[in-house]
Amino acid sequence: MILPILQISIAALLVVTAVIFAFAEGSILPAITVPVTIFSLLIIDWKKKVPPTWVPTTIAVLGLLAALAEFIWGPQYLGRLLSAGHMLVYITWVVLLLKKSETEYWRLCALSILQIALSSVLTNSFWLGWALVGYTFLALWTLAIFLVYRSIQSAQSGDPDLQSADKPLVQGQSALGATWGSVSRDLHQPIINPRFVGSTLVVTCLSLLLSTVFFLFTPRVWMQSFSFFDNSPLAATPLTGFTEEVRLGDLGEILENQDRVMSVTLSHIAGGRDFTRPQYQEFLEKEPLWRGAVLERYENGQWQRIQKHISDFPRTPLPGATIRMRIGLSPIGTETIFSHGNVLSSSGPNNSERLMIAQFADELLKAKGTSAEREFNYILGINDDPPDTGYYDRRQERLNAPPINLPYGFRFERETPYPQALAEYLDQLTVVPPQLQRLAEKAREIAGPDSDPKTAADRLDQWLSRSKEFSYTLKLNVKDSRIDPLEDFLFNRKSGHCEYYASAMAMLLRSVGIPSRLISGFKGGTLVGNGKNIFVQQLHAHTWVEAYIDDHWLTYDPTPEARNESVAKIKTKAKTVKSRWGDVVGMWNYGMHMSRDNQQQLLYLPISRAVKEQWEVAQQIYQEHKPNRHQFIGFLRSPRRWFSVQGGVVAFVLLCTLSAVIWVLRKLGLWERLVRLITGRTDDEDSRIRRIAFYEKLIDILRRQGLLRQPSQTQREFVMHSLANLEPKLAAAGMVAWPANVVEKFYQVRFGGDELPESELKELEQRLNEMDRCLTQDKVPTA
Repeated sequence: MILPILQISIAALLVVTAVIFAFAEGSILPAITVPVTIFSLLIIDWKKKVPPTWVPTTIAVLGLLAALAEFIWGPQYLGRLLSAGHMLVYITWVVLLLKKSETEYWRLCALSILQIALSSVLTNSFWLGWALVGYTFLALWTLAIFLVYRSIQSAQSGDPDLQSADKPLVQGQSALGATWGSVSRDLHQPIINPRFVGSTLVVTCLSLLLSTVFFLFTPRVWMQSFSFFDNSPLAATPLTGFTEEVRLGDLGEILENQDRVMSVTLSHIAGGRDFTRPQYQEFLEKEPLWRGAVLERYENGQWQRIQKHISDFPRTPLPGATIRMRIGLSPIGTETIFSHGNVLSSSGPNNSERLMIAQFADELLKAKGTSAEREFNYILGINDDPPDTGYYDRRQERLNAPPINLPYGFRFERETPYPQALAEYLDQLTVVPPQLQRLAEKAREIAGPDSDPKTAADRLDQWLSRSKEFSYTLKLNVKDSRIDPLEDFLFNRKSGHCEYYASAMAMLLRSVGIPSRLISGFKGGTLVGNGKNIFVQQLHAHTWVEAYIDDHWLTYDPTPEARNESVAKIKTKAKTVKSRWGDVVGMWNYGMHMSRDNQQQLLYLPISRAVKEQWEVAQQIYQEHKPNRHQFIGFLRSPRRWFSVQGGVVAFVLLCTLSAVIWVLRKLGLWERLVRLITGRTDDEDSRIRRIAFYEKLIDILRRQGLLRQPSQTQREFVMHSLANLEPKLAAAGMVAWPANVVEKFYQVRFGGDELPESELKELEQRLNEMDRCLTQDKVPTA
């Protein structure tokens, strides 16, 4: 009966795995495991109709080829990840189509766990949390059934007739009922009983609780990772909405949360007056763009910086600044600092440290050696002109200056003239990967054959943001992993978040000869502090495009307006979550995106303070009861005081305490271990005492005669009571004294610790066999 339960449990586990993997990937391929599993259970496992060997072999070969093709020609990161996941699915199909033994069942369980692990990488949606809870219950149940199945196989040693009366017994051998005494109370109870189910549920709940504690307390220290394929280090990316490397399709859902990135205060330079609340509101109504990382190189779904010269930000401020912007940047694991508007001047903390700037990209950076573990404060002088206005003036100054005049302080390798270096930089910003030919053709079609760069850029922007052909979503499902993620977005899915829209816009611009680059930063903010401060949070993470047209960098944000509505919903939800369901969802999201600072504030520091406070309380109690402690020690040193009312009270308290300790140890199952440790009795000796094969065989013989031992009966009382019903048959055969003899030998071994010689065991074995034949047949054997 146990094998069908195991088969159904593993089939259910594989079905749940397939559904979770399919939803996480957004593909139908993993879901095919469901009908394959049902076919395997009904046809192969139960009807024993195994397909020919060439069927699983063909599936294995085709699956390997498909996975290799996906690995080689798919997107650099997502393709490799999905190829591994799909290979697991193909292997699962192959194993399901085989005749299964214990090894195949183990493999199916392992394949299931690996697919669930991969699903947790593809998405961190709230539904996955509930799915993992259900999967954990089912997985532990299946493993428990599997353990029972293996133990039965081991106990029977491949012989289902182990417990028959004719099976020879040797000392120390045990029948199944005794082997599984911790699961089944005696030989007559089924192994899969309410106690077994309850124990499995309790273990599962404790496992989930322990896993949650480990997850919450595991330090959020994100170390630098390495590529599995070229051993080169990858840039460490912060676990936030903002990122210095954009990998399209790498994860199924962008990471957004409520954590603060920076706080911003604004004031007028003229007169030094702070912004009023209406002025802050007007500023935010324009959805300010906070310019951050500048990414120029696109390859296989990934944007990266190109190497640029870094120097001090110009010391001489440009005239025209009207707004002083004070920014406190939280430690989010990046050297990039953020700016808004036309930056004309800058200064670091306390007006002392200088900010850095990347040549041509005009990206602001922290000075070398700046700590990444503390908040970074800086001041910018800006006005409302386009962001490139001040940088344009400096570029023109450099382009028109003699080659030896370097007011920026730049030092170019090989003395490259500034105009040539700028031209080479812009050339890199027109490169379109060869796998994006369909995108390039679409760009030329939309831009028109005779349009100027500005008109072409505007048409491409309107097509993405206002054509109603595309929609905005944070949940991404790859339709075709064999092609570049951008073409999959433009021609298949037509739905994505800002990184897809901005990346597509940049490649479309490059396809019509317009240099373009991706900007990763933030958009918008939240008014806090009585309307006198702006908080920019991770949920404001955003990407857009800068296009080089007529010697100016123009800003294009092709993401639809639905993006702003999505951010507004997240902000509103964070403020007005009242239902319990909303609280649970919020806790899940917060836990998934918990940073190291969150751990410090919510876990480590409160626990540290609580431990310190309790230690101080304990020390205080110790000092307060110091006189009582001395009195108690004096009592112990004075035997005369033992035989008094005070001595009686102390003895009563000590006995109650000792009884309570022993009761707790027994409940926890530690008392017997402690006794064995004190007496020096080994586990092998204890196992030998508990497991006495010849007595178990006698119990089995009596059970088959309809005689069951009651919990109130001792072993001797049970056998003596049974003889009242069996005495006529046994007396006729001259066996009436044999059961009592077996019981005496049992007590001799069980409580006396004796070991019976081999000859005596064989004699007992022979007598028990004859007794069994006597009771099960209507003839009396000769003695």
